[in-house]
Amino acid sequence: MKSINNNYHNEIIVRVPLHVYGLWFPSINEDPLYTGSLGAGINLSIYLEARLEKENSKPRILLNDRDVLKNHVEFLCRKYSLCNSIRAYSPIGLGTGFGVSAACLIAYSIISSIAQNKNITLERATWPAHVAEVYYKTGLGDVISEFYGGAEIRTKPGPPGIGSIEHILLKKNYEIIAVVLEGKEPTPIMLSRIKPEYYEKNKKLLEKLLNSPSLENFFELAHEFTRGLFSYDEVTQLLNRIKNKTISYYRKKQALLILPEPEWIHDIIENFESLGLRVFKTKISHVGVEIVYSP
Repeated sequence: MKSINNNYHNEIIVRVPLHVYGLWFPSINEDPLYTGSLGAGINLSIYLEARLEKENSKPRILLNDRDVLKNHVEFLCRKYSLCNSIRAYSPIGLGTGFGVSAACLIAYSIISSIAQNKNITLERATWPAHVAEVYYKTGLGDVISEFYGGAEIRTKPGPPGIGSIEHILLKKNYEIIAVVLEGKEPTPIMLSRIKPEYYEKNKKLLEKLLNSPSLENFFELAHEFTRGLFSYDEVTQLLNRIKNKTISYYRKKQALLILPEPEWIHDIIENFESLGLRVFKTKISHVGVEIVYSP
């Protein structure tokens, strides 16, 4: 395990990749550290960046100048004495399916641990973030996924250092198009409407992915799984003119990820921009969480 460098924290910047599930099913334990989700997803080269807000003593997370996740912060302050303030920026907001709440809480937990000179490993510094996500049902596997990066398969529930993941070995540096669809759906509401028996389907799909771990296979299996959870009518209409220019795609909440035919990337982006939607040309982030220390 890596340990946190506490010697230089005059300026700490934490970068966390945003993450989109494609397959998941909950694995619940009485201990939140052993609770999580098994499944798969991809981390994107779209990052949340955060730093310590020294001029404000009130514990909070300012995301794009908005005070967010107030209950989570109060919980972390009360339970773990992580009572700092951070300022974060993300090009994509909360409630859209890109794992932004986990990214905020990872940054908050790590920055607070460094600012308070805690002598712990980097993995353990993320445990409060994972517990808060589990407690408030805002995510079960995003913390460990974003921590390690890549196109991941979660094989054991829990945060970094307890849970386990494997990575899909990618054949090339794939380009991905990420689209933010209109609307929002908080994760607790999404989870509440999924029936337990539906997750049985995911177990079979996850086994297929483990038997043939490729990005193309992941997209196809994610598409099959999420079709029963989210409306694809809107997506079908949006892709009407360009579907033959894509290899595959899937939707999670308001996150639409497209694996494009490389020669048609510009056309696909132009199509979504003409419809007034936010679109990002991105790649898979293999880095995971990064900490930048300034002297």
